[in-house]
Amino acid sequence: AILIGIIMVIVVTGFIFKSPVAAFLPLIIFGIDLMIAFSIFYMIYNFILHTTISFFDPALTAILMLGISTDYLVYMLYRFKQELKINHRESVKASVSGAGSAIAVSGITVILAYVILSVFNFPFLGSTGVLDSIGVLVVLISAITLMPAVLIAFGKKVFYPNIKGGKGIEESFRKIARFDYKNRYAIFIFFAAIVL
Repeated sequence: AILIGIIMVIVVTGFIFKSPVAAFLPLIIFGIDLMIAFSIFYMIYNFILHTTISFFDPALTAILMLGISTDYLVYMLYRFKQELKINHRESVKASVSGAGSAIAVSGITVILAYVILSVFNFPFLGSTGVLDSIGVLVVLISAITLMPAVLIAFGKKVFYPNIKGGKGIEESFRKIARFDYKNRYAIFIFFAAIVL
């Protein structure tokens, strides 16, 4: 499952940014996050709790971390790309202030959800609550600290060879936004009918 997830991340991120560098950057940071999180797991379960966990729990956490890491990092990359009209260091500041708050709210919400799963010890997912909340915390901290540092260090090169950018996927979403605006009442009625 992790291998399939990694392939999907490369394909989707590469398609969005039309850059092999941007396609692999989230995976590299995910690898760093995974090593940090698994080291923390080892210390907690081996030295503090003196217990073992199922082999399934870290695998599930790794898949969760891959998904959330990709989500947060692609969001930060995309915001950075939008802000690149100015100096790339200023673009990083704008990206972190805009995307960083959304990422933080999302990450904290996910962490709290897994803490609740852990506290109430829900069957199957309760045992992974501690691992998942720590994994998401590592991803969250990395997304708002390590990723901006990488963007400051490399600037536009993270989008090589598509450094200039272009319309790309944005035009498709502009069309969707226009469709949504023109058909807002019909869309609302459609979803309300489905719910009813």
